[in-house]
Amino acid sequence: MKIEQWRSSAFERFKKAGIEVSETRLEITFIIEAVMGLNRSQQMLYPQQGIEPSQLQQLENMVSRRCQREPLAHILGEWSFWGLDFKVSPDTLIPRADTEVLVEEVLTYLETVNIDHKAQDFWLCDVGTGTGCIALALASEKKDLSYQLLDISEQALLIAQENTRNLYQKHELAKHTQICFAHSDLLSIYDDQQLPRPQVIVSNPPYVKRAIQESLMPEVKFFDPDLALFDEAKDGLDLTRRLIQQATNILPPKGALFIEVGFDQTEKTEQLFKEYLFKQVKTRKDYGGNPRVVSGIK
Repeated sequence: MKIEQWRSSAFERFKKAGIEVSETRLEITFIIEAVMGLNRSQQMLYPQQGIEPSQLQQLENMVSRRCQREPLAHILGEWSFWGLDFKVSPDTLIPRADTEVLVEEVLTYLETVNIDHKAQDFWLCDVGTGTGCIALALASEKKDLSYQLLDISEQALLIAQENTRNLYQKHELAKHTQICFAHSDLLSIYDDQQLPRPQVIVSNPPYVKRAIQESLMPEVKFFDPDLALFDEAKDGLDLTRRLIQQATNILPPKGALFIEVGFDQTEKTEQLFKEYLFKQVKTRKDYGGNPRVVSGIK
């Protein structure tokens, strides 16, 4: 079978499985690249290239899994975020492009901060780190700072540690960049241990309301980890409330807090920031034009 023939067959199967047509062609391209090592340009140049039987078996297995609505990132075992490759697992959320605006907002803030020659004493804390994508993207840009990655899931922390090792090995993180990990329910570890206090806290906490679970896409409903996805409060903001409250006790004056929330939660989140005496509270929209990141200065 030729690449072009298989691509047409896979496209029809994806279509019947209910996968969005806008995503189908790109996903098929990713699958071919993963199995055959041909990038998008090469696939376009050589559509009549034959597929080896062993390759065909791998391709068919991946398509079958995807037609069961398993996320492509889980099938491939990794996903790109901020131009970096991150291992993913059922214990972590898949890094999403909209979360890159969270990274952008933190970088913009850091440009305004006067960080002296003791930059490694400037700590940034990522709460609910998952794959580590947010903190590690920041570390790839701000190499002289120090990073504390927290998660309540020990399995997620193992994935974040593996991603950190991989990025060090690829020289996408500087050897001198200090990156630490800790098991913690939000920021509670700072109550129990004498860890360096962060000047910046960033988080993409669980904020999806349990009430809308049945309306979610199968890729999310059946494959994203509950622990990282759902907040049990009616408004989906219980963990966000706790995080803001804890952050006020941990951040120094002029320290900053950045939180990703749902598009319909930003107004209430702004109110929470102000209740806990944060200033310069603002909301940043994601690439789809939806309100997504709320931030404030203590």
